[in-house]
Amino acid sequence: MEIPDIDLLITRILEGEAGSAETAVFRTACENDPALARRFSREVALFRLTGSALAGRDGESCFAAEVVARLQSQPDGNDAPIRQQVENRLRRELRVSFWRTGLAIAAALALVTGLALFIRPSRGGAILSRCESVVWNSQFGPSAVGDRLEHGRIVDLTSGLAEIRFPVGVSVLLEGPARLKITGPKSALLDHGRLVARVTDPRGKGFVIDGPSGRVVDLGTAFGVSVESSGEMEVHVLEGSVNASSNKDKRSVVSLYKDEAMRLGGAASKRMPADEGAFVTDLPPAPGRTPGFIRWSFEETDGGTLQNTGNGLAEDRAACRLLPADPEMNIAQRIDGRFGRALSFDGVDDYAESGFDGISGPSPRTVSLWARIPVDLSVLQSYAMVGWGKFEGLGSAWQISINPQSVDGQLGALRAGTGQGAVVGSTDLRDGKWHHLTAVMYGGISPTTATHVLLYVDGRLESTTRKSVRVINTEPATEPHGVWLGRNLAGSKPHPPKAYYFRGELDEVHIFNAALDQPMIRRVMDGVFPHS
Repeated sequence: MEIPDIDLLITRILEGEAGSAETAVFRTACENDPALARRFSREVALFRLTGSALAGRDGESCFAAEVVARLQSQPDGNDAPIRQQVENRLRRELRVSFWRTGLAIAAALALVTGLALFIRPSRGGAILSRCESVVWNSQFGPSAVGDRLEHGRIVDLTSGLAEIRFPVGVSVLLEGPARLKITGPKSALLDHGRLVARVTDPRGKGFVIDGPSGRVVDLGTAFGVSVESSGEMEVHVLEGSVNASSNKDKRSVVSLYKDEAMRLGGAASKRMPADEGAFVTDLPPAPGRTPGFIRWSFEETDGGTLQNTGNGLAEDRAACRLLPADPEMNIAQRIDGRFGRALSFDGVDDYAESGFDGISGPSPRTVSLWARIPVDLSVLQSYAMVGWGKFEGLGSAWQISINPQSVDGQLGALRAGTGQGAVVGSTDLRDGKWHHLTAVMYGGISPTTATHVLLYVDGRLESTTRKSVRVINTEPATEPHGVWLGRNLAGSKPHPPKAYYFRGELDEVHIFNAALDQPMIRRVMDGVFPHS
């Protein structure tokens, strides 16, 4: 049905100026055109509802969002209870003055009736759009990229990352272990685990995440939600604002803004600063062409030079020299490795130095290597398997090491970053066995150690015990050296103390100028990269 000047007609209806004939025509058009009905209900009615019925009152955005979210989550023909709740709440909240009350209730209830008529659950469910290193809970079965996740579908991760896209322009990044139930086109229930929801379309306003302890209603934003095994949950606002409410007191709705957080559950709700390092906010970019890389395989039988056998990255200056800090001491020793030959560092004064400055700025990178860490590794021998950059600057150094301090996370675990900001894994590697270790930083706008770094041990994504927050902007070292193997970047003096050297064995060290995904990491681990 053709309707001249649809924008004007919608405005006249919402302002109460349209005649009965115009209203009847528009109602018929919406019944025959679901897209027009969605446009009216989501893009116009939501705002008109709050503007007419709750103008100037706290919580207005939350109420409007909640109306839409609740109506959309109802099966067809089951919206009567929600309408009753809306009527009750309007009558309770709009006792401001007699003349405003009558007008507001009339306008709001008319629009609620329209919403009940026009808003129906979307026939298109959410979609599993991407996965990274996912291990599925076998109880609920695996999901494949591209699967449609209809109402009631459960997504259960033992580990890894899964991105879910809702049809209203909302993406949810779920971090395992976690379990999420799809409850509607604009809602989901997080049973446990962590997620970040990001709204990229105005239709997504009012997106709801429920949990065991409360509810979060989006107001056009990005926010993180975590649910612990106890059922207590936290919401952290990364951008924009949300409204949060506790199941213990659903009438009390709290507005939270960027950098604010709240804990729901327990004795009482508690406000606190948001922790931007508590969540993975993005997936690494999908891999494209084969990246450039450096490879030190340590296959030389003698001499003080380690040749680069990589391709497409600093071929002319990436060779390493084996050096002792004291010219009278020995260089690192060649031993049998995971593949062919390897290097053994004594933790006293030997290291290797490359002419390559390393990957600078916020550019993506991957460091991948085999390492054998002794059981009795000391704190003073833990740092500096691979590192480059300017140590003195904040976020300007990039170093891969073994974590020596319990205050930063699991002792003996893989660590990426420096004392000024680091990510620490969960596996103690001090067992005298070879392990394949990978640190991926996938770059982008203002990448940080908390949000843009993934760690892998033996090809599996690590859960992280600690993530400090530091923007990554690697700068070339001011000292005349490039990448170091086996030497801490903090030890820039000609003869630093023993605390600045690594003890253990290294083999097959790679540096890539891109963020590798799990399949590529496993090819490197198996020694078949770049060919399958």
